[in-house]
Amino acid sequence: FFFQAEDGIRDKLVTGVQTCALPISIVVGSLLGTLRPLHLLLLVTWLAAYCANFYLSLAMKTRRWSKYRPQLMVYGGAAAVGAVPLLNVEPQLWWIAAVAGPTFLLNAYFVRERNERSWLNDLAGIVLAFAVGFGAFHAGYDGADRAVVEHAWRAIGIVSLYFAGTVFYVKTMIRERGSALWMRVSVGFHFGLLAVVLLMHYWWLVGVAAAALMRSIVVPRLEWTPKRIGMVEIVFTMTFGLGVLR
Repeated sequence: FFFQAEDGIRDKLVTGVQTCALPISIVVGSLLGTLRPLHLLLLVTWLAAYCANFYLSLAMKTRRWSKYRPQLMVYGGAAAVGAVPLLNVEPQLWWIAAVAGPTFLLNAYFVRERNERSWLNDLAGIVLAFAVGFGAFHAGYDGADRAVVEHAWRAIGIVSLYFAGTVFYVKTMIRERGSALWMRVSVGFHFGLLAVVLLMHYWWLVGVAAAALMRSIVVPRLEWTPKRIGMVEIVFTMTFGLGVLR
């Protein structure tokens, strides 16, 4: 998933940031609660839904519906089959569907306009990843401790903010390289991420957030390959994911 995400920098048919955020949000949300077999079903169902949406985008762009019909049937069918027991066992997961609907419609709009790499489309994917992550938490937590729930909101929120920052960060290195406006947006967002980490007292993430800020300033000025960028992002992503679980 990490390498497919970085391929998205070069391949306009791959939604990079959403691909990377997809499994991480579910893993973090699951570990914040109690791991259950239901989490594996949620992960598989969500992956199938993502793949179905991916091939739907290809079919819409190329107008070759017959070519991608088998993939749509397999992945769409798998997502539907997995969703039925999930929603029956955990009714709270319905709110994921409520967020997913508008998100997929927005993605379809940008695909039709041939602008699926829009920052707004990427951010919509991050919002959906946040919803799925919090749904994964609720699927493994049956308690009513407000402090535990608030911690889950903060933890999944910080990870989602990090992924949102990568939307602007990647723009400064590829599609908007040399743009002073996008550079200010990216650096400013990472300043905000560092401030949030400090305000929420995630002291063990201060150094990581500061390093992410520095990489948003320095790396766009370097001639790094997408693969090298992706390798660095693996480290940041895993650190943020593990850090919020402490």
